[in-house]
Amino acid sequence: MQEHIRMFTNLVAEFPSLPDGDGYRRTSPPTLNYNCVAWVFGDDSKWWEPDPFGMLYWPKDVRRTYALRSYIKLCEIHGYLKCSGSEKEENYEKLAIYTVGEEFRHIARQLSSGLWTSKIGQQDDISHTLNGLSGKSYGTPTIFLRRKTTHLACSTT
Repeated sequence: MQEHIRMFTNLVAEFPSLPDGDGYRRTSPPTLNYNCVAWVFGDDSKWWEPDPFGMLYWPKDVRRTYALRSYIKLCEIHGYLKCSGSEKEENYEKLAIYTVGEEFRHIARQLSSGLWTSKIGQQDDISHTLNGLSGKSYGTPTIFLRRKTTHLACSTT
């Protein structure tokens, strides 16, 4: 239990905006099994990363590069298209890509409540406000994508 408390404290130190407003809620313990990219697409069994050596999972239909356009293409092959904002829209699910300049840093998925869910690297899964992760580590949410919902959301938190 102490390990989880330490990880929880580290999140607040790394993301000072998390406690603001509605704050955030830890939804699972730290794990090395998957990352934020896998998490937004519903995969908690493997780490998704376009490493050039092909050691980690990456869809074969997407160029294996860390360029922002590869992450956008990844979203597109899952049915997401760019949209203008982060506001909750009836019958749509949204993703937010956090960037520093033109560099991908993180991706989050909007929950049916309007909050967002993220896997923080090797740390926890959390629900949070959109700007709760903004800062030095992840930059800011700058690209939003949406797709029509085809099923009921798994989580309403």
